[in-house]
Amino acid sequence: MRKFTLIAAFFFAATIAFSQTPLTVAVDFTATDTEGVEHNLFDILAGGQYVCIDFFFTTWSSCQSTAPMLSEAYELFGCNTADLFVISVNDGDTDAECIQFDLSFGIDFPCISGVEG
Repeated sequence: MRKFTLIAAFFFAATIAFSQTPLTVAVDFTATDTEGVEHNLFDILAGGQYVCIDFFFTTWSSCQSTAPMLSEAYELFGCNTADLFVISVNDGDTDAECIQFDLSFGIDFPCISGVEG
């Protein structure tokens, strides 16, 4: 339970500290992950799930250090089959670079590359 509390506190603090948009309504998008599966934000939300979108860079050390924590949250909350859907979105890297990042840091949730996704 302590790990869950720490993870939840981390995500809450990160959300407040790094909010960069005044949007109050989600903007719909459809994107294809590195495995070729298409994901639509509004379809996921319509299914009753909360969505956690991890915007990351493969070479940024902060993204590398927090990846295992997000992966743990993904597993704790049902691997995208329960109340939480986790997806990562990269800006500027290819599918191959994102796949290598996922393999290096034990990421099992869907990843969308900025170049090919």
